[in-house]
This record gives sequence, C-alpha cells and structure tokens, in this order.
Amino acid sequence: TVGGNLTATATTGAITQSGALDITGTGTTTFSVSDTSQNITLFNPLNDFEGAVSTTGYDVKLWTADTMNLGAATVGGAYTVNAGTTIDDSGAQVITGDALFQTHEASSEITLDHASNSFGGTFTTVGGIGYTVNDTSADGIVLEQRDLVGNLIVTAAGPVTQSGYQKIGGYTSITATGKNITLDMTTNDFEGEVRMAGANVAVVDSDDIELGVSTVTGTYSVTARDGNVTDSGVLTIDGIATVLASTSSDQDITLNENNNFKSGIVLEGRNVTVKVASAASLILGASSGTSTITGWLKARGTGNAVTDGGALSVAGITNITATGQNVTFDHTSNNFQGAMKIKGADVSVTHPVTIDLGDSTVTGTYDLTATFAALKMDFENNAFFRQSDIPEVTELTWILACLTSKGLMERAHAFKDAQTKGQEVNMGLFSYPIL
Repeated sequence: TVGGNLTATATTGAITQSGALDITGTGTTTFSVSDTSQNITLFNPLNDFEGAVSTTGYDVKLWTADTMNLGAATVGGAYTVNAGTTIDDSGAQVITGDALFQTHEASSEITLDHASNSFGGTFTTVGGIGYTVNDTSADGIVLEQRDLVGNLIVTAAGPVTQSGYQKIGGYTSITATGKNITLDMTTNDFEGEVRMAGANVAVVDSDDIELGVSTVTGTYSVTARDGNVTDSGVLTIDGIATVLASTSSDQDITLNENNNFKSGIVLEGRNVTVKVASAASLILGASSGTSTITGWLKARGTGNAVTDGGALSVAGITNITATGQNVTFDHTSNNFQGAMKIKGADVSVTHPVTIDLGDSTVTGTYDLTATFAALKMDFENNAFFRQSDIPEVTELTWILACLTSKGLMERAHAFKDAQTKGQEVNMGLFSYPIL
C-alpha cells in the first residue's frame, strides 16, 4: 500500500508481483526494466492503481480493479491491460506488438486518444461500451473482433483493416486521412452511423447501414447485405462511389443529404433516391458495370447538370429533377423500363430500346433519340442503309422520274402541304417523293 508515488526499476531482470498493489490517492506508478528484453507482469485482479501507470518493457501485462489511466508506455512486445471499469491514457502508448484492452463492467469505455500513440500490431478490445484510439504508426491498425455497446472511434496515421468482425452498437468513426480503410467482413454490424475519412474506403454491413459525414479522396464502396442504405451526413467522394443493396429483396437506398459524388455513383438496390449539393454535378453510373435498380429511381441535382457515366437499368419510374440545369442520358446500354420523367433546361436522351416518356417540364430543348430497335425492326430480315452512301440511288431516282407523271407528284403530301401554306416549291421538294 503506497499513499504517494511508486517507482520500480529492475536493472537486470523482469518485474513481477506476489501480492496485490494498492496505490492510493493521486500517486503515479512507474515500472521499467533496464534490459528491454525483460517483461513486466502485474496481472493481479486485486491491484488498485489510482493514478497514471507508466511502463517500459518487452511484454507488459497490467490489471487494476477499477479505473486504469495509462501514462507513457514503451512496449517492445505485447501489451495487455485489464480494468474493472474505464481505460484511458494520459501519456503516449508506443506499442510494437499486439495490444489487448479489456474492461469488465458493461458501462465502461476505452479511450486511447493521445496524439502520439503508436500501435504496431493488432488492436483488440473486449467488454465495455466504447472504444477510442489514436494511432500514429505508419503501419496502421488492425481491428480484431469486437462487440461494443457504444462507439468505435479510430484515428490512424496508416491504413485501417480488420481481422475479426466489428459489432458496434453506437456510431463508428474511422479517420485515416490519405490511407485506405477496409472493413469488408460480411459479418460486420454497424448499428449507428458510419463516418469515414480516408483514401480508398470499403465497408460491408450484414444488415442496414447509415452513412455519416465522410470525406474520401479515392473510391468509396458500401455494401448492405440484408438491409437498407441511408445517409445522415454529407458524403464527399472524389473517386467512384459504389453503393450496393441486394436487388433480390426489398432493400432501398436513400441518399438525401447535399452529397458530392465527383466521379459518379454506381447504385444497386430496389427503390433508390440520390441527391447532390447545389455546387455538384450528379453523374449516375460509372464506366464499368451497370447500375441495376429493381424499383424506381429518383435523382436530384440541385444546381448543376445530371448525366449518366455508365449504364443504368431501371425497372420502375425514373424521375430526374435538375430544374434550370441540363440533363443528358446517352449511354448505349441504358434500359429505362418504366416512365421517364424529367425536369430540366436542355434535355437529351438517347435510348436503345422502347422508352415511355412521363410528365416532364423542360425549359430548353428536348432532344430524344430512340434507335431502330425501339421501333421493333427485324434486323435479320431487313436491310438498313444510308442513301447517300450508294451512287445507284441517284441513278434509280432519274430512271423513276422518267416514268412518273407530273399529276401523280402533285398529289404528294409534301407538295400539297407547301401549296396550302403558299410556299414556293422547288424541284427537290417536288421530285423527292419519287423514291
């Protein structure tokens, strides 16, 4: 029992204990081994460290009956910390090996957010309601299996990956600016919103997923295996965004914030709603793959153009709102099976199959092109050609002209229409119906 500070240094060997340590008051505890290949093992559940505990050693194991405040730690091997309640840090945790933090009360939190923390190996937490970590190691952080009632908050200087599923009852916030974030295990379950800041980001959730404020400088891939995708914060994505919900069940995608998908967004789900901010263009689809929507599509560009960057297949109604802005859909593999309703300035739609035009408000030009396939032409039994490519067409015109009476040509629709309107009729208009 120590009422003030405790400092213990082993000059030639390890540090262990044979009885409980009770460091009362606000006294600090410092354990160090001069030979850094030696271990520190203070793993008695009856220990009670009231103040900060600092350690320097190889494998380090600490246990306290209640709150654990970690002072500066330099650990060459593995680091194991057990606490009855909360674990937090007041000094940098520099851990070369794997780290394991465990709390034993359901109301506990783990907060390791010192600006100079560095975790070189895997990072595991057990128990408790929340987990916060700041890791300055360029090697990044590997998240092992965890079940949390509360929040998962990670700030890393390197990539963030996982080796076990993440079941998070609160919100998840992963910040790895300029580095990749890969949380793609199919058994993940993020109950609260998921916030991401990184380069290329991939997230998979076993059911519903709610997307919080995210800034991604590369690609952004989100998959909800058996649930809906929604957003509660702005998504700013520099690369291609891919948002997937199952098309074989009733899974919807609703992205209603002022988002910015700078390189396009690929969508797969039942009913899909997507919106972008006033300063952003909305590019639906990407160069590779097809956006498959088994219900309806509602797309809204609030202040810029709406275009297609890849093939779109929509079974239900397509509703495009870009009031005062241009709308262009010209991908050769688009397939809008339901009515297409558009609000925009200049609108251009090229569609390879039959198209149903719904209620539309266009303040500029409306250019619609449906290919011959839309007219149900039989390409196997009919020949299609451009007249100007074949010189014999001109020869045939002259031959037929020599056999056609003037009276017959005066009954042609083009001639009669021009006469009714009092227009002058030239020989080109008069003789063209011969063909």
